[in-house]
Amino acid sequence: MTKIQPRIAIFYPFPGLAGAHYLRGAAELMAERGYQVDIYTQGRERYPSALFRTGAIREIVDHPGVVEDAPVRVPAWADGVLRRYYRGLVARILRPAWRRFVFPRQLRKKRTAGYVCAVGMDDRGIIAAGPIANVLNIPLVYWNLELRFLDEATDSAAVRRKRQEIRWCKQAVLTISQDRWRAKALAEENGLDETQIALVPIASLGAAQRRRSNYLRARLGIAQGRKIVLCTGGFAWWTHTLEIVRAAPTWPMDYVLVVHSLTRKTDVTDYMKLVTDSADGVHSIVSFDPVSSEDYQNVVDSADIGLAWYHIWDPVSHRLNKNMLFMGHSSGKLADYLKSGLPVVVNKSLGPSELIEEYRCGISVQEPGQLGTALRRILDEYDSCAANAVRCFNERLELRRNFTKVLDRIEAAIQPALQRVRSDASPAMRVHL
Repeated sequence: MTKIQPRIAIFYPFPGLAGAHYLRGAAELMAERGYQVDIYTQGRERYPSALFRTGAIREIVDHPGVVEDAPVRVPAWADGVLRRYYRGLVARILRPAWRRFVFPRQLRKKRTAGYVCAVGMDDRGIIAAGPIANVLNIPLVYWNLELRFLDEATDSAAVRRKRQEIRWCKQAVLTISQDRWRAKALAEENGLDETQIALVPIASLGAAQRRRSNYLRARLGIAQGRKIVLCTGGFAWWTHTLEIVRAAPTWPMDYVLVVHSLTRKTDVTDYMKLVTDSADGVHSIVSFDPVSSEDYQNVVDSADIGLAWYHIWDPVSHRLNKNMLFMGHSSGKLADYLKSGLPVVVNKSLGPSELIEEYRCGISVQEPGQLGTALRRILDEYDSCAANAVRCFNERLELRRNFTKVLDRIEAAIQPALQRVRSDASPAMRVHL
């Protein structure tokens, strides 16, 4: 009889798993419980590979197109009009057929995976995970990342995807959100029972501490005496990045703004080009390219203060963006700053403002023009702000502190599937389990 290890399948419909610190940490906590973890991702070669501390976790990239809109790699021989037809054939016919018929049948017939749970990350993730959970008769878990609302859908595809998300999340044994504000909004929008929603802030694994690194100074040629104010992540209208860059020349000369984008320079958007063109190289510097998880930690550690700003007004639709309105504890960059013991400046937003003011680990202000004054105030109380940043992360955000309770709930739900795997496992493995 084939020996089967219990596995958890996670469907992460994005490139750049290396940057998803919270998910990598969650997978490591699952591995500590004795599970093998397969993470299906929408991989891209130009992003760094995700590194794990255990061989129990593996990343499976575009296998082949588990996620609905994964990019199609076109072979060199398909040129011109043939390129378009090839992409359409694969995306619209071959991959949907493979997802619907071949992949589930492989898992059901061979049962070599031994899956006991399927986790869908965000809407496209649960749309990919739901059918697999049904075919294998295993519990489905929904980990919501972005709040999406039907009244904000801009086209028929977005409406269809939102309705599929609602359908599948109602079948999930557990839904994960980041905080009470986002959980309430998600429950009301998707018709869920709030008691079935667990709260896990977007944050990484491990205790916070103030570390010092010279990474950015060495890489960008910044003088030792200048204070680095860091703004990281992806950049679009909702990040205030352009306004922050334009405000930087009004700061004292001993501060320098570093905008570190996790996007490659060849992939910049029109907005990011505006940001780059506005940076003068003296008061503000823009740095591109994804980095490994180790180097990203060095990026954050080499800063003195972190910025996490979010626009709630959408200039395209001319209305509130509710995903930004209910920011809560979903800011990965804010958690990263606090883990490194950085005091932070945030704009007035639901969640970050409450956290920062409660722990006195930074300042919340209304407009980018107020940043200069906020930076001076933080410098006057820097040591206490830094110590409070560490305490804030360890007490409220750290992943093990929050995800362990979620794992307990998941394990309670997967007992029938786990028993099936245990019955096929070797005696040694039964002891381990």
